Amino acid sequence: MKYLTQLSILFFAFLFCGCQPINSNGQEDANTHSKLEQNLDEYFNALLALKQFNGVVLVEKNGKEVLKKAYNLSENASDSLYVTTEHQFDLRSVSKLISKYILKRLQDEGKISVDDTIETYLPDFPNGNKITIQHLMDNQSGLPRELYNEDELDIFSMEPAELVALIKKESLEFEPGTETRYSNLGYELLYFIIGKLTGKTFAQHIQEEVFDRLDMQSSGAHFYTDRKQLKKYAFYHTSDDDNNIIQIEHFEKGSKKQAKLFSTVDDVKKLLREFQQDPYNKKLSSSNGIIGHSGGSEGIRSHIETNIHHNYSFIFLTNYDQIPFADIIKSLRKIMEGKPYEIPKKLNRQAIEISENVIKKYVGKYDFKDANHVIIDFKVEDVGMVVYQKGDKLGPIFAENDTLFFWESEGAESIEFKLDKNGNYKVIMDMFGAPWEGTKIE
Repeated sequence: MKYLTQLSILFFAFLFCGCQPINSNGQEDANTHSKLEQNLDEYFNALLALKQFNGVVLVEKNGKEVLKKAYNLSENASDSLYVTTEHQFDLRSVSKLISKYILKRLQDEGKISVDDTIETYLPDFPNGNKITIQHLMDNQSGLPRELYNEDELDIFSMEPAELVALIKKESLEFEPGTETRYSNLGYELLYFIIGKLTGKTFAQHIQEEVFDRLDMQSSGAHFYTDRKQLKKYAFYHTSDDDNNIIQIEHFEKGSKKQAKLFSTVDDVKKLLREFQQDPYNKKLSSSNGIIGHSGGSEGIRSHIETNIHHNYSFIFLTNYDQIPFADIIKSLRKIMEGKPYEIPKKLNRQAIEISENVIKKYVGKYDFKDANHVIIDFKVEDVGMVVYQKGDKLGPIFAENDTLFFWESEGAESIEFKLDKNGNYKVIMDMFGAPWEGTKIE
């Protein structure tokens, strides 16, 4: 349903892992790769049969390509949904990982320190003496996810300096360094600072110092650079209220233009191989050896990841947003690490009747802080529990048990009500495999 798309225009960077490495030498290596290819292909074909994937996948193990394949819901090559392994997809927030790489390079060149406060580069920025470059990189600046009145603004028409001027007006949600909360605004500041340091726009610097240097000939940026590389574009798609797949605009008025990058799976593979090399493998990886990031907005999803401890990488780029995004990431890790995983299958969830007294305990408004303070309102109506956002009715949800609700019988998306340590109800909304927590505010 369309309201699920609206609630899921959030993207995820779940970087967790922990497993036994696969021993791979000689014939054992060949057998392992063959088995991995079969498992991966079976998994994505299962998603395809459920109409839950359309895009391109590339997987490597021990420096060797295991799978590179396009999975299409339409067999018509003239369909805007149809893609090949040569198609160029928008990377969206994957640009954040690339910016971290650039900042590490600039630090090695002595041009910046991640411990610098941002007042060094933006002298008149409020609280700039408290916020460091590292805070921005780690989403610990205290800046909100988006501008408070973003829906009312035509950000797409703004130049970077105009956007930075608006970010200056935002209040901090917490003291820098005390919490972690995803902030697109923080990264817009990083892109701008990189531009000031290099005397180029962020996009121009990425084009020259990353894409050109690594021979990523099919990669580029939509703005501030020559787009001559853009030859085979993957257009955005979502589902309408009747579950029909439709093409949509790829740049809405809320789009920020500084880091609109595009690439192919083969080019992204070159980027990941760069990240695997010294010294960046240590500087960019998490404690469990993962270097990765996700990106997306309505109509598009992307994820790139390399695991330097277990020596594998995977990339999936999709031009359709109705996919179990976080579940795919978790399943690919399990497949690559020889852990048990589940093949996607059709669900048939059954609703039960629960007492109105139970439902009333959950009624109220919940603040999803990590989703830019989206407020979801749960009410009781004749049909049972109904969900609202900004006064708009998103639809009913159905009880699977006394605490767990679902939207659609064939969908995995759930809403679960739980008591917190203070005896107050909170809600966990599972959207396409990613959990989001809402705190009851009234």
